[in-house]
Amino acid sequence: MIKIAVLVPEGFFTTPERFGGGIVRAYKIYFEQLSKMPFFEICFYSYNSTNKTLYFTDMMEALVKFNKYKPDVILTPCEVEISMLLAIILGIIARRPVVIIFNAIPLTGHVGSGLSLDEKKAFKYIIQSCIGSNDLKNIFLCGAKSVTKFLLVLVLMYTARFLRRQIIAIAVTPHIGRELQRRKLKVVDIYPGNGIDVPQRMLNSTKIYDSCYIANPIHIEKGLLDVLYIWRIVTRENPMAKLIIAGKIAKDLSENKLRGYIQRLYLGENIDLRISYETISRGEILNIMSRCKVFIYPSRKDTWGLIVGEAMSIGLPAIAYALPGIEYAYSWCQGIKLVKVGDIITFSRETTSLLKNNELLSYMSNIALKCARKMSWRKVALLEIKAILKALRQYYLGKTKFNTNTDY
Repeated sequence: MIKIAVLVPEGFFTTPERFGGGIVRAYKIYFEQLSKMPFFEICFYSYNSTNKTLYFTDMMEALVKFNKYKPDVILTPCEVEISMLLAIILGIIARRPVVIIFNAIPLTGHVGSGLSLDEKKAFKYIIQSCIGSNDLKNIFLCGAKSVTKFLLVLVLMYTARFLRRQIIAIAVTPHIGRELQRRKLKVVDIYPGNGIDVPQRMLNSTKIYDSCYIANPIHIEKGLLDVLYIWRIVTRENPMAKLIIAGKIAKDLSENKLRGYIQRLYLGENIDLRISYETISRGEILNIMSRCKVFIYPSRKDTWGLIVGEAMSIGLPAIAYALPGIEYAYSWCQGIKLVKVGDIITFSRETTSLLKNNELLSYMSNIALKCARKMSWRKVALLEIKAILKALRQYYLGKTKFNTNTDY
């Protein structure tokens, strides 16, 4: 029996989507899959992600439980700094190997840190975002928080680099793995990726929108401006074309600002909004998607694009930018069209062409659904446990030879 201690934020079992894709992924893999498989014992340790006092209290409680539970490995399912910090401290004190699942590159891979892979440029972008406020107090607090977070993540990454034998990284895609290796972290060469849940029942198939764009969060780096310019070009050929934008709105973007963008491009009659400052449920997302003909997702920053998988799960053809992670995840499926990043002309042309061709839409819809059924969470969970076993073998035995074929 292999005992795995998994660190998760409070609220993990009720609303995992509140914490982002990495925690949703953890819920699907460790709670829904691995906890129900033989030979593995999954124990979840929760921490408070907002209160510092409760956070350190949770750390002390975890240490006490560790003495009784004696896990074989401590795992954090995401690269968020407070989760990595807790895992590394507990690993050092308990003398256990630590596995960190990287869904993105810390400092540079998260939305809001700019499009550069250079940490210094990402930090400069974050500070510039703080300066955009009119309130000096807010500028100071934002800057202090950003500097603290930046330095903490740097320390954690250097610690992981220094303790290479004890701290092992698992990247969800090869692109992330290469970036982590460039930063001299020890990386297991198995890339589990993400799965897709296909709904068991048919959803409302009445198409009232030509297309939809859904993101969490809705942000410029997630392709918001690209979407608006693409739809502006689409409406030149089809003035009645209708798009719905839905999702959680980013903290630095207000609804009024978003509506201002739409009005300046004269798209007020062509775009509906379904936005929230809280998380939109998966059920609502699927309901919106089921009423559309095409899903467009010109995100400029993503590692896998779980939302593209959601579109596939209901047979909704999708068009997206060919980012390394999205290309790795979906390029094999003919239900998805990929376009060079930033090429809004080709993106618009592909969207218009697809909306005109009902036969092609139907074909791509069927293919997308077939592809989704091949991407099960069980398969991802088996790849994940294979990667964890390899990490344990590297730690305890120092051997690394494994078959690492991860093709779908």
